[in-house]
Amino acid sequence: MTGIWIVIEIAAKWAMYLGILGAAGTAICTALFRLRDTKTTLIAFAILGIVGSAEFFAMKGAALTGDISGMTDPEMLGLLWTTQSGLALKLQLLGLALSALGAVWLPVSVIGGLIALASLVVTGHIPAIDNITLSVLHYIHLLAIAFWIGILFPLKRLAGDTAAMDKAAQLGHDFGRIAVVLVPALIVAGLFMSYALLGSFDAILTGYGRILLIKVLFVSTLLGLAALNKLRLTPAMTKGDEQAAAMLVTSIRVEWILMMVIIALTAILTTVLSLPTQ
Repeated sequence: MTGIWIVIEIAAKWAMYLGILGAAGTAICTALFRLRDTKTTLIAFAILGIVGSAEFFAMKGAALTGDISGMTDPEMLGLLWTTQSGLALKLQLLGLALSALGAVWLPVSVIGGLIALASLVVTGHIPAIDNITLSVLHYIHLLAIAFWIGILFPLKRLAGDTAAMDKAAQLGHDFGRIAVVLVPALIVAGLFMSYALLGSFDAILTGYGRILLIKVLFVSTLLGLAALNKLRLTPAMTKGDEQAAAMLVTSIRVEWILMMVIIALTAILTTVLSLPTQ
């Protein structure tokens, strides 16, 4: 499987990651901040995650058979269903279905999101190392990312409405108070996992290490925007500064672009590239 099929596999994983993180984050943020008008976003993320998860699982069948027929081969897919990949898909389908169906009862969506996030811990490079501490850190890392993604749409919508600027400022403030704890946790967990995956600083020179370094640079830029939002734009909005609100909308748009690139780089790291020899 080469060329276009590798691109499709990466795209499927990107959709899976975004759908799971978005659904979980939207449910969590809706519950924490008592947000309104998030049902459509929640369901859209859940559907995206289901489609991406199913396609990525089918692509694994194609990879095993060496041709596209493996995507629909009952025997091959049945075999995969009994592996860790199958366990991950079961958790994804269950969690995302609960997230979508629970849009009318939020606690179910939150539980579903947490289950779907767990699916990302049972497969990939972290489980291959077989370290329970890394797995726990991985889950914390995913929770922090989901939380961040989950606030972007609601905050952008409120900041873009002049009449709701005070609500946007309050939401940004409330998010910032939690982010003060979660962002450092995200950074520490990310750095710890990165070093564990690389094994040594010399591994930065490998293909895996270079892509990981590029990802870190994008994350650093994202953190810089978050700091701008918290320290300058949100306080200005509490004073009724409409220009600050407009700048926040622009900042969130850039954050979305950066987040999409970061998720794409993660999909490449966990799909195409192998861990450096340790």
